[in-house]
Order: sequence, then C-alpha cells, then structure tokens
Amino acid sequence: MRSLTVKGLVTVAALALASGAYAQSFEKGLAGIRVGAKGLEVLRAYGSPAQVGFIMSGVDSNLPVPGLKISRPATQTAAAGAPGAATNPAMSQYMAGAPGGYPAPGGYPGAASAVAGAAAGVINSYLGAVTGEDNPLGLTDTTQQMPGGVGPTGQQTYQERLVNWVYRPAKLKNTLLEFRLDEDGLVTEICASSTKPSSYIRTARGGITFGDPYSKVVRIYGFPESHITRGDWVSISYRESKRVAFQFYKMRVVRIIVTAGD
Repeated sequence: MRSLTVKGLVTVAALALASGAYAQSFEKGLAGIRVGAKGLEVLRAYGSPAQVGFIMSGVDSNLPVPGLKISRPATQTAAAGAPGAATNPAMSQYMAGAPGGYPAPGGYPGAASAVAGAAAGVINSYLGAVTGEDNPLGLTDTTQQMPGGVGPTGQQTYQERLVNWVYRPAKLKNTLLEFRLDEDGLVTEICASSTKPSSYIRTARGGITFGDPYSKVVRIYGFPESHITRGDWVSISYRESKRVAFQFYKMRVVRIIVTAGD
C-alpha cells in the first residue's frame, strides 16, 4: 500500500511539473541570443552590425532572404512590396508600405521626428546607464509608439519603434540576422532569415528550422493565431501564446521571429 502511495505521489508530481513546463513552453531566444538580453551581448557575439535601421515591433522583415530566388522581374513587386520581391536591398529596405519593412521617409505622418525621437531615446538610455541619471538628455518622452491594428483578441494594438541591427555572419552562410532593441537597449525581437536548414538556428520547441514545411510548424505549435497571405508568401503568428512567428515562401520556412510577447 505504501509503495502504491509513493508511486501515486510521484506520478502526480510528474504530471504537475509537465503541465507547468507546457504552460511556460514559449520561445526564449534564437541564434544564441536570448530575448531580453542587453545589446552588448549581441555585440560580443557578432561584432558591429552590417546595417542599422528602425522597424516597428510585431512585424516580419522586408529585407531579401539570402539565397532565395524570386521568380519575377527585379523591377516588379508583388502585393504592395511582398518581402523579398525586390532584388535591390536598398529598395526593399525603404519601400513605403512594404510589409514589415523600414518605412520610407514620409511613409507615415511625422516619420522623421519619430525616427529622431527613437534614436534620442536609445542614446539617452545608454548615457543614463553610464552616468546613473534617469534622463540625462532631459527628454520629455523616450518611448516612440505608433498606432497599430486590431489584434487577435479584438483589442487595439500599439507598435513600438525599435532599433534594428542587421547581421550577415560569415560563420552562418546564407543567413540574415536581425536583432531589434527597445529604448533601453534590450533585445525584444530576433529575426533570422535563410533558405538553408541550420543546426544552429532552430526553435526550442520542435527544432523548427529553415526549409521546414508549413504542416510541420502547425503540427508542433498548433493552429496559428493569425495568417497573412501575399502571393507565395505566408506569415503565421504565435506571438501571444508561444512568442514566435514564421514566414514561408512557397510553404517552406524562410524566416523565424522570436519576440518578448505582448
């Protein structure tokens, strides 16, 4: 009887631990960097970025996927600038209204002032860390936010303007990395893009990597919270429940985005 009681207690404890682990089974990092890490950790791991820009939180990316050949003329764009449609990186980065891309100057009201404000906020935060002052530049508001859309729950969402560090690491061939930092210099989103499967860039849950099919992602993560489809491009999100999103080209993973969640 005592043996059965002990076994029962062990079973209950194991089930409780398992259920707790499942409840917390969201993605916490990618490419060797955890979400919430200081920007200095990115610099130590990857050095100076190849490019610095700004991007809204909660979006994919408009930078071309390394190694992806788009079957359309270079001057043609699909569905208002579908990601990767342009082969000229400069054009794809600043296409006004392109999904997930950097807005072109004047792409929305007050664009120049918002970008300047976001840059000042980041500098203010770093100076504060050095000097110990809360607001060394005397800024009235260091949080740059823009109205977003309506989220999956029907609530109005707001997007924060993030600094985007772009890397093309030599040690990760045909791979593009984007680390998005908030005004405090903390990594809030990590976006990795490629067409080649990687043993280094995989999700913690199920080991999803580039080239995996849509069916595998849904089988592991469940039905997505949202779908966005533009021609051969499909974006699905698990940002609220698993803190991850995926972008597909012809139903194969070409982008993985891990976020801090809402």
